[in-house]
Formats: sequence, C-alpha cells, structure tokens
Amino acid sequence: MPAAYSKPNSSSTSPSQWAKKTALALLALCIAAAAGFILLTQLAEGSSYDTSWQPPDPLTNDSSWLGLAHDGTRSKYSRQVLLPPLHEVWQALIPGSLENPVMLMSLAGNKLSVSSVGGSTLLDAQSGKVLAKPAKDIDHTITRQYATLSADGKYFYYIEKTGANADQHTLVALDNATNTVRWTYAVGAGASLTLEPGHGDIVLVYSEVGDPPTNSIAERLDSSTGKVLWKSQHLQVSSMGYQVLVTLHHVYVQTVAASVTKLDASSGAFLGSRAVAGRVLVDAEGMYVVGSSNVSYIKDWAVNQPAYSFSYPQAGYYVDAALADDGLYIVVDSTQQRPDHYQYSVYKLGLDGKQAWAASFNGYQVNGVAGSNGLLFLQVQKNNRNRLLALNSENGKVVWQSANLGLPNSSTGANLFGESQIVIGGGKLYMIYSQDYRSTEVHAFETAR
Repeated sequence: MPAAYSKPNSSSTSPSQWAKKTALALLALCIAAAAGFILLTQLAEGSSYDTSWQPPDPLTNDSSWLGLAHDGTRSKYSRQVLLPPLHEVWQALIPGSLENPVMLMSLAGNKLSVSSVGGSTLLDAQSGKVLAKPAKDIDHTITRQYATLSADGKYFYYIEKTGANADQHTLVALDNATNTVRWTYAVGAGASLTLEPGHGDIVLVYSEVGDPPTNSIAERLDSSTGKVLWKSQHLQVSSMGYQVLVTLHHVYVQTVAASVTKLDASSGAFLGSRAVAGRVLVDAEGMYVVGSSNVSYIKDWAVNQPAYSFSYPQAGYYVDAALADDGLYIVVDSTQQRPDHYQYSVYKLGLDGKQAWAASFNGYQVNGVAGSNGLLFLQVQKNNRNRLLALNSENGKVVWQSANLGLPNSSTGANLFGESQIVIGGGKLYMIYSQDYRSTEVHAFETAR
C-alpha cells in the first residue's frame, strides 16, 4: 500500500526560502539606510524640501523642444517627460573643444551636437558615443547661434571663416549620414542663424562685405538645398554679432548695440525697429525684454508703452531667463558686492506680467536653467561643489538636489557654464561642464527605471 500523502506545512520555511527572505530584508534595510543617509545629509546642509510636489497628469513627451537653436516659439520644456530622481547614464569627454566657454548644444533626431570655436562633435544622444567630428574651424561670434542640427538631425549647419578678411564667411551644410558637405552659401561678417519652427528653413543675418561693413541683411534659405527664399532690405545697422529669433509669423534681429528689427517671416518685409536694453525672448504675440532691473513685454510696436513692465532689485553682472508656456522665469544676481559672493534670485512671472513667486539662493552661483513637467532645474555651484536643484515651478520651493557633480578624481567638482548649457529632450537632461579650459564634458541624466 502506498505511503499516505501528507500536505507540506505552510508555516515551515525551507533553507532556500529563509535565505531569500533574509536577502530581501537586508536589501530593504540597505535602501532604508541609504535613504536615511541622504535625508541626514540634506538636513545637515540646511536645506528644506518641498514634499507637496506632484507631477502633472497626464505626462506628455514633446520632443520639439530642442534647446536654444530651435526655440523660436514658446519653450515647450514644461511638457518634457523628465521626473526625479535623476541619475547619470553617460558622460563624454571632448578634448580640446573648450577654447572658448561660449558653447552650444543642439539636440535633434537622437543626435547631440556640441559646438564651440574649437570645433564640433556629434554624439549619439542615447549612449554618448562619438559619431563624428564634423567641423574644426567654426567661426566665433559674439552671439551663440553659429551652429545647429536640422530639426530631424540629418544635417549639421555651421558658419566658418573662409577668407583672409574678417568679413568673409561660409554657411556649411553637412550630411550627418556621410559626413560630407551637402551645400555651402557665402555670407558676411558676424553671421548668426536659427531654424524657422514651421518648415525648418534657415533664417540668418550678417553684415554685408565691405570695409568696414555698413549694412546687415536677413535671409531665409531652404535648409535642404540652400536656395534663397527671400532676402530682406538693408537693416541699416551693423554689428559684430546678432541674435535671431523666429516665430511662425515674425523674425526678430537683435544687434549687440541693443536694437531690434522686426520682419515678416514669410516675405522678409520690414515691420519696424526699436532700441532695447536687455535680453530678448519672443512668443507668438510679442517680445519680452529682460533687463538688469526690469522686464517689459512689447506687444504692439505702434504703442510707445509696453503691454506691461515688472521691476525687481537691480541685478548684478549676470542675468538669465527662460520662457515657458506657463510663464517667464528670470534668474538674477542681485549681490552688487564682490564677484565671489553670490546672492541669486529666481522670479516667475505669469504671462500677464504679475509675479507668481520669487526664491532666493544665497551663496549659490546659478549657471543654467531648464525645466520639465512642473520642475525648474537650476545648475548651481556652491562651496566649489556643483549640483542640480529641482524647483517646484508652482511655488519656487526646492524639491530635491543632486549629489556633487564632480569628476572621478575631483573632490570639488567641475566648472559649469551657464545660460543655455542645459538641454532637455527625449527623456534626458544634457549638460555641459568642464574642470578646466582644456576639455569639455557632456553628461546625460535620466529618471530611474
């Protein structure tokens, strides 16, 4: 007779099960200890954190926000899917590219270009792998718009010096698939370019060849062929550098001398010119001028008074600003003291010009600003340590801060370079910084999976 079957005792635990439970318990204990250590570290640094922040619902991923060179309409960074906590997924060293700290990142088509006067490097945006070094002799301009990827990432456009005279330059279009020149176009001095947000056409402005150059001119080119679609009349200004801002309907050309000319984007027709003092940002309806002590919104150029004006304490030597769908973010250094004593403030203005909130950061140097899904990311430096701060865009309170962003053999971190040195797209945050002026590092961060 077969032995009677006995049901295993469910309360008993086999050695393998006991080991598994013990391992899970130890893992939970380690996670709790790590979380406690992070909390204690944050508390020791005197920071208080906003625990009320919740991501917006639903989350969306709008890959059309491509950074400075593509930000012709309102910045769409508030709709990028990028949530805390961030962790680093790759870093790339670009030797010898930092001959000048004026650098530009451009993101498109799963490619990231990093450009400066020393040249350009094309990276795979997902892995950081170097794909090509497409340009070596990029012309340096006072403005930052000297190179960009096409909207689909297939082409890389840059301006190079090609003649013996300072006013002889060439706009070059490279095919990224073959790293060969697709077309070229001769331009004058101080040339700057950007992409029109509708069709991706190139809009550029430069001073015509002369001794000295006396007039500037704006042009719109077909980005795939280099064909001239329209050419403006003389703008009656000359400059060593220009900033070009484009919306679906208008082109704005700002000179270093702080005048702005407005053109029709479809024809290049002259629509007006006026003097400004500050950084210019544009949306579909008008122009923001961010100055050292106030910001003005100019909607109707026929009216002398701005639609609104907002004043803040006199800024020091640094001003940065970012325009988003939900408002205007302004970063000012209000110290008026020695250069190494930082007292930065961040203001959020609604699109009606009213202050939504203000936040102060004593001792911090704020080097960059970007945002995603209700968070405003600040690239900051304090006590020789560099971090990312994430602020709740609804109230300006700090939600979290990263660990020190240092190099492997560095206890103090690296130098960070500001303005638009942060680019967000495709679920990643990319930032530029370097330990010295001999090399550039690009670091990519994304959310934990």
